[in-house]
Amino acid sequence: MGPSISVVIPTYKGKALLAQNLPSVFHALEQATTIFEIIVVDDASLDDTAAFLQEHYPSIKLLSNETNKGFSPTINKGIFAAQYEWVLLLNNDVKLLPTYFTVLIPHLENKNCFGIMGKIIGYDNDVLQDSAKYPKCTLLNINGTTNYQFVNETQRSAIYTFMLSGANALVNREKLLLLNGFCELFAPFYWEDVDLSIRAWKMGWECLYEPNAICRHPASTTVKSNFKKRQTAIIANRNKLLLHCIHLDTAALILYHFKILGKSIFALLRLNFSFLKSCYLYLQLIPEAMKTRTAFKQLQAAQHQNNTLSDCYQFIKKSIGEEAITLF
Repeated sequence: MGPSISVVIPTYKGKALLAQNLPSVFHALEQATTIFEIIVVDDASLDDTAAFLQEHYPSIKLLSNETNKGFSPTINKGIFAAQYEWVLLLNNDVKLLPTYFTVLIPHLENKNCFGIMGKIIGYDNDVLQDSAKYPKCTLLNINGTTNYQFVNETQRSAIYTFMLSGANALVNREKLLLLNGFCELFAPFYWEDVDLSIRAWKMGWECLYEPNAICRHPASTTVKSNFKKRQTAIIANRNKLLLHCIHLDTAALILYHFKILGKSIFALLRLNFSFLKSCYLYLQLIPEAMKTRTAFKQLQAAQHQNNTLSDCYQFIKKSIGEEAITLF
């Protein structure tokens, strides 16, 4: 028997997606011959998701929010209810290929592994959507969304990723609970998976990528179907500001705020009210972001960890060395 796995799937009006993708999750788990449970957390859906699951998948543990709360609070409810040693964080629009778990499991013997993600390709094609993430960062900019690939991935025993995708990531439950799951300041969506991964790296743990663990995914199905483009951009920009507030060192954060002030003035001159709205929402959350920043530093101190963002960057870049990679 392999390691025990809890699959946690947040969903919002996702009956059709669950009907389409849950069979692949069961099949991949059965192929891995592991003890498992599946937890679906319904974020106050208006469709009959709950009735569908109760009728067709009675073995699934169904949890429900009374009001719509967004990704982080919803998936956290499932994480805190999970009972097994590894937790697969999985979007409801993801289809797993049969060998997904069998190729991930050997990596779990690494005691320093926080989590590991697989390759994400298109739902109806083999176009690559997500692979390992390269830390294409500067002093005042955290960029966790740039993909990288080795020209010859088959020669690699471990590939490190700056972030684990929230769409699919098999994460150590004990370590995840120590971090208290996803930061709920990022609700309803975006950048929470980058924040979680950075916190893991700063704790001295490793985030891995396995290119042979493959899943299929139509990009951002839930967000695109439930939020307007402008609203999505405002929330995404606000959350990127929050990410920097929590993770830049003190001197860089002061400079970063001057940078944002300059961008705000420029946005005002261009009548870019979406960016200004993002900044306004960010200003309202700064006190909570600073509390989150302080609490994490206290956790690092309690665990005798002092890793910085720069340490994370350098570790991944050193692991790549002089090998040829492509960025996209």
